[in-house]
Amino acid sequence: FTTMASLALVPFMCFKHPIGKYSVLKYPDIFCGSPEHSLMHWAGASLILLATAFVTFCAFGAVKAPALAARSSKYGLQMFTFLLHRFRPNSWWFGLVILGKGCGVSLPPVFFANQPGLLQLFIMLVLQLYLCILLWCMPWKTPLLNLVDVTSTALLVTLLAVFLSGAGLKDAQVTDGLQLFVSSCIVGSLLLATLAAAMNFGYRSVTGSPLD
Repeated sequence: FTTMASLALVPFMCFKHPIGKYSVLKYPDIFCGSPEHSLMHWAGASLILLATAFVTFCAFGAVKAPALAARSSKYGLQMFTFLLHRFRPNSWWFGLVILGKGCGVSLPPVFFANQPGLLQLFIMLVLQLYLCILLWCMPWKTPLLNLVDVTSTALLVTLLAVFLSGAGLKDAQVTDGLQLFVSSCIVGSLLLATLAAAMNFGYRSVTGSPLD
């Protein structure tokens, strides 16, 4: 979903040239307002409509899930398995939080393509909000996945904070060293998550049973 949302918003991300013209951030050779850009707008708008329909469907499923579970509606719950099965029963709604995080990370470049500092700041705020909700409910069925998600998100926030404060540090080696350290920790946490996912293929009981 995050990939689709980012792709849909590409035509709306324009940056300003020194000469006063605007180009698409991802495709600098396409000027904003040109015929090619208009076609990209239509394609992006179509993807945005699909993404909105998907989010609406997921929100409907999250709202209806308790009633469907109370009625033991197996068919109704199967429609929303992709949204519910990874989380503990008391955090069935957390899939919407992940979708919200994807939207929150994708939207800032539309408004702050020419202001990288504000762009990083807003992304960091989105991740901080996600981290607070994550720490509050610990939604994943596997404790290890909760640990990996908390660790990787906290490291991403730290890395963004290092980038934001880097301009104020006189010693560039200190900034580069912090960035390298945090980046290495993020890679390590992602490798740990990959290992946990691989183990789950062999031990499906780790992620819960269909009765959860």
